[in-house]
Amino acid sequence: MSNFNLDDLKKINKEKKKLRENNYNKILQLIYNKIKLVNGTGGTECYYLVPQLIGSHTIGDMSDCIKYLGKKLEKHKFDEMKIYKPNMVYVKWSID
Repeated sequence: MSNFNLDDLKKINKEKKKLRENNYNKILQLIYNKIKLVNGTGGTECYYLVPQLIGSHTIGDMSDCIKYLGKKLEKHKFDEMKIYKPNMVYVKWSID
């Protein structure tokens, strides 16, 4: 008799997806922090180099991460937001 259970596989995949999204959100928070820091110095644009590691976790699929970050950042309607592949984000905003 086999110990194989499809529900276990689904559970593992769901946990991996949650961890991946959690890591993406940590990176997003780092981008927000950098934007706030740059804005505090009077700047209105910044680049952010997305790291390959967050803590002890690697970003396995950088293009998926960049796409996720792009969608989240687009919601803020910055003056300009660009993705430079493989792992750079550019954001420009107005302070008017």
